Amino acid sequence: MSDPGRAAARRARLLEEIGTASGTDNWASSSNPIKKRIGRLEVAWREVIQWLLEDIRKMFANFETVSDAYDILDVNIAAVKSLCIEKGVFTEAEFAARQKAIFGAIDAERARRQAALARAQEEQQAAKAKAAEDAPDPELVEMRKRAAATKDEDHIPASATIFGG
Repeated sequence: MSDPGRAAARRARLLEEIGTASGTDNWASSSNPIKKRIGRLEVAWREVIQWLLEDIRKMFANFETVSDAYDILDVNIAAVKSLCIEKGVFTEAEFAARQKAIFGAIDAERARRQAALARAQEEQQAAKAKAAEDAPDPELVEMRKRAAATKDEDHIPASATIFGG
């Protein structure tokens, strides 16, 4: 098995070599504004990729830690269960029945919470719809103002009845 720290250092060194081999650092310090922008962009992308690679490595290390903890928990539960059955505290059938009852309670609670969430979302949507219905349409308000302003005028322009030139 290889050392993860050494592998990460090797990857970082390779990325650095790729960056310098492409002339990125030279371009980033160039007097040509276009080359300078491209060089800076490439340097930024290289750094972002390095950060992402490090984050992914850390994430997989966390997954390994969590999976190891689950394995330990599973072994401990199996050991306690086997000891309890061996000592006559309960039988395998009693354990299975209790397990089924607990899973049923968990499923019922999940369903209750899901239904409550659905109701809350429906109420929120209804409140939004009601607020949208109650709020006056700004365009309609403006049209009504214009209509009220022109209602008192009897003046009709002569060009209003000329059609087709």
